[in-house]
Amino acid sequence: MADKPNLKDLMPGERALVAAAKKGEVAVLRPRQPVRAELIVALACGEPFGGRDKPFPLAPPGLRMRGGIVRGRLDFSYRRVRLGLWIRNATIRDGVSLSQAWMRDVDFDNCRTGGIFMPGAKIDGQFSADGAEIDGGGGDALNAQRAEIGAGLFLRNATLKGRCDINAAKITGQFDAEGASFDNGPRGEHPGGDALWAQGAEIGAGLFLGNATLQGRCAINGAKIGGQFDAEGAAFDNGPRGEHPGGDALWAQGAEIGAGLFLRNATLKGRCDINAAKITGQFDAEGASFDNGPQGKHPGGDALNAQRAEIGADLFLDNAILKGRCAMIGAKIGGRLDLDGARLTCAALAGDEAAEGADTVALDLSETKIGHLILPRTAATRPRGIVDLSRAHVTSFEDFAAAWPPPLDPKTRDCATRDCIDRGKETGEAGKEDIGHLVLDGFTYDRLVHPSGSRDGGGPGVAAARRNWLLAQRREHVFTHFRPQPWRQMARALARQGYEDEARRITIERRVMQRMASETPLLRRTLSWLLHLLADYGFNPWKTILWSAGIVALWAIAYSVPVWLGDCGGPPWCASQQAWVRVQADDFVPIAARLEGEAESLLSARYPHFNPVLYSLDTFIPLLDLGTERYWRANDNYRPWAVEIGPWTLRGSWGQALHWLYLIQEIIGAILVALTITGFTGLLTREDKD
Repeated sequence: MADKPNLKDLMPGERALVAAAKKGEVAVLRPRQPVRAELIVALACGEPFGGRDKPFPLAPPGLRMRGGIVRGRLDFSYRRVRLGLWIRNATIRDGVSLSQAWMRDVDFDNCRTGGIFMPGAKIDGQFSADGAEIDGGGGDALNAQRAEIGAGLFLRNATLKGRCDINAAKITGQFDAEGASFDNGPRGEHPGGDALWAQGAEIGAGLFLGNATLQGRCAINGAKIGGQFDAEGAAFDNGPRGEHPGGDALWAQGAEIGAGLFLRNATLKGRCDINAAKITGQFDAEGASFDNGPQGKHPGGDALNAQRAEIGADLFLDNAILKGRCAMIGAKIGGRLDLDGARLTCAALAGDEAAEGADTVALDLSETKIGHLILPRTAATRPRGIVDLSRAHVTSFEDFAAAWPPPLDPKTRDCATRDCIDRGKETGEAGKEDIGHLVLDGFTYDRLVHPSGSRDGGGPGVAAARRNWLLAQRREHVFTHFRPQPWRQMARALARQGYEDEARRITIERRVMQRMASETPLLRRTLSWLLHLLADYGFNPWKTILWSAGIVALWAIAYSVPVWLGDCGGPPWCASQQAWVRVQADDFVPIAARLEGEAESLLSARYPHFNPVLYSLDTFIPLLDLGTERYWRANDNYRPWAVEIGPWTLRGSWGQALHWLYLIQEIIGAILVALTITGFTGLLTREDKD
């Protein structure tokens, strides 16, 4: 009868499958035992087969088959499969179609199959193809665009030849492809393009690519991953071939990753782009290798592009290798950025010879905000290329003197000690370009972990060490267009940490370097030199006092010369008024005494005596009256002289010279006294303490 299933026209393997399905058992077939795809579809969907009116019975566990060869394409497009579909170790040469299908659980573990096409499919349970070999024949190996998968997508240790496309898919569980191989090599529809394309996908529990191999780009831009993205030990290779040659190995622009991004010991050939990504947890790339050398679409460009990325916890790049720029412009890192042991090499130095137009920056942290920055600590791991910290802000800054670029020496050229490249081939001009310096303009930090640049505090003093660090900048920023902000920032940071003497030394050195800059006008340079000479720019008023004492003593000696020459007689000196004249004599002699000729005896008894030391001190300090300077003035007629020079005769006197010395001392005294007062009151240094 037509309503009773007839097994006579079925092949042996098919009869075994029908019998097992009825009992809810696994049908175990020989490796080459064939089964028609139409029968599998009819069994799974509960549809009649071969002209029968009724379908073959299917027990609740669903269709389960191990081994065998499926003839034809497994096409479940637009069908509803209420029970599980479980096919393992089978060969499905023509592939699988689940387009717009509604499935429960799908399992193709260890199968050898053509492309699996399932856009728009809804799978309530999980989709598993662990250990499977999926060959897209030049197209997509797995296409799950806009698919909705409930419990998870599993491709552990699978091999996919062709693109794996889960663009805009929604996976409530995890996507686990640990140990898988994604190969979208130079062939077919997407040669050398995306190995894994998950643009805009939503993955609830995490994306796992540990120890996976991806030949072609891994694109998760705009994806939302609720858990972690773990690709520890994975190999991403988007080398010089195909659609994206030498481009992005990992493209995660704008991705949102919940629990963290892990690339420990991973290998990336091509750019790692997490531009504008948001990672709630940490980004751990310890021991990873990022290589975007002189090849392909981004030749000599970024090895790691994390511009404007937001990383909630730590970013670990310790012991990582980066060939190409590490760019984190405008990024926000809530915890540590650990570069200890990292080897950063700019693109210009990454190859055997500098590529034309290659980038010269090894590390670009401009405008970043970082909780704790840890830079390399040894000379062997010193970044090879420019380190740009401009306008970055770091709460805690940890660096090491051994890894600093060599400081500038005004007498030698930069390239004698630093990494340089010859741009002559590009610019047509002779000379080498210094690419081994720091860019510090606008860099701010709250605390120096190692003020001297050494963990044990050894080596030179703090001020001397930090002077060398500040001299590790570009030559133009020190000796031509001087940048004062890095020096001010260093002085403030040291003062906040209690290194006040070292902060003063750095401030003094900043003014010295600013004076030496070629763009500083001559007048300003001269005034700066005088301030340094006389008062260390107001930071050392005791130096001004020493200068003052020297001036007073020197001028006292000059005022004493007439005494030594015997022109002033014995005490009281200068009473003869030969060298020095009494200017207020009338105030001390009454008119009657002058008429009676007793003026000289009264003056000798009453008039203040001339004292060279008191006279010098009284002249030097304008606000101090010691009763000497206002009573005596040099005699302009003392020891006149005349010198004939050709037709001209120069005339003068030693008295006039003494008077000029007096005027000069008054001016010097006013200046030095003012410097002393402003030095002790802090008026000169107020701007450096704000």
